[in-house]
Amino acid sequence: MIASYLPNGAWPEPAVWALRWALFLGPLAGAGWLMKREGDDRRRIAALFALLYGMGTIFVAHQVALAAGWWHYGGGALMLAGMPFDILLGGALLFGPVLFLAAPQTNPVLLAGSIVVCLHAPLFSSLRPFVHAGSDWLTGVLFVFLIAHIPALFLARWTAENRRLGARVTLLAFGYGWLAFALLPTLITRAMGGSWSDVPRTPWILVTAAIVAAPLLLLGATGAHLFALRGGGTPIPLDPTVRLVRGGIYAYIRNPMQTCTAAL
Repeated sequence: MIASYLPNGAWPEPAVWALRWALFLGPLAGAGWLMKREGDDRRRIAALFALLYGMGTIFVAHQVALAAGWWHYGGGALMLAGMPFDILLGGALLFGPVLFLAAPQTNPVLLAGSIVVCLHAPLFSSLRPFVHAGSDWLTGVLFVFLIAHIPALFLARWTAENRRLGARVTLLAFGYGWLAFALLPTLITRAMGGSWSDVPRTPWILVTAAIVAAPLLLLGATGAHLFALRGGGTPIPLDPTVRLVRGGIYAYIRNPMQTCTAAL
């Protein structure tokens, strides 16, 4: 491994920062260039959907990985809930706009799998002190790819080809949920100088929260489902319905998804 040839088996601090900036600025520059070069507006929208899906799911998948002890990150700068925020953005850009626009016809499983084989497998356990890999780090890498990266690429491909509407709406709802209820609250809490550990989690609070949240989540999901079933489109205005939806929950609430998100 690379780290075995470095002093104390760890990267020097300047090299760690160079790596971090490369993992962020590289995908950022690549996404900007590919989006500008792309002449198909629908592919641009597809790439944006993959980015939005990836931001929330990468964050949550990494929280699971950190809790499971699959790895942890060193350093304290630009950290959000134990994860470097620049790496979160870089990963969402790479496994969204960059890989999709660079190879739009390639099977997402093969595309993501090649990254695991060529990049993660030989390098991941050698990135100390940036990443301290646990004994089951490969399980964590596969988990993140299955939850975040591969679905993001499928979402982009299906959106660009305008097919698998039900699966697209499901992935959009899943990604939106983690973005709205996990990543954004964490950013807001961090900006206010707090953390999730400051929130009381007694059993009666958790039960009350679940009782309140369940019907709201059901109403929001129903709104998204009706968009696909009766409207022939997604809840996102960039990929709208082809028919006006007036039945179901929309007979009573104009924007059920936004209303339920605000209430939650």
